[in-house]
Amino acid sequence: MNKLKLIFAFCFMLSMITLVACGDDVVSEDASEVTARVTTITALEAELMMLDDVIIVDVRNQDEFVGGHIPGAILLPAPEIRENAERMLPDKNQVILVYCRSGARSAAAARELVSLGYTEVYDFGGILDWHGEIVGG
Repeated sequence: MNKLKLIFAFCFMLSMITLVACGDDVVSEDASEVTARVTTITALEAELMMLDDVIIVDVRNQDEFVGGHIPGAILLPAPEIRENAERMLPDKNQVILVYCRSGARSAAAARELVSLGYTEVYDFGGILDWHGEIVGG
């Protein structure tokens, strides 16, 4: 009986190791994998990254953008990303910082950009958390 328990334990451990080691290769890309490739950062981290060459993308609507936005941001409303991203963001390897009002749209927009092949996408949430300069409005 002890031999049977030992064999069972060995098989169980082997299957767990296989699941952990090969799990990512077994499943095709899905929403959770796209989400995993989006880096979420704080507004402060975004502000520091803005000292370098980055593109800041505001995914709110036109009225919100006109009401106040981060200096240098371009407007690419979340519903228009699929149809306009490649025209407005031609370099898919450029660092892109995405924000909205509170963080929900920016998270979805960042996932959309990654699914379109953009490789350096950072979601820093909403302008409500922004403590830097705001222009317009």
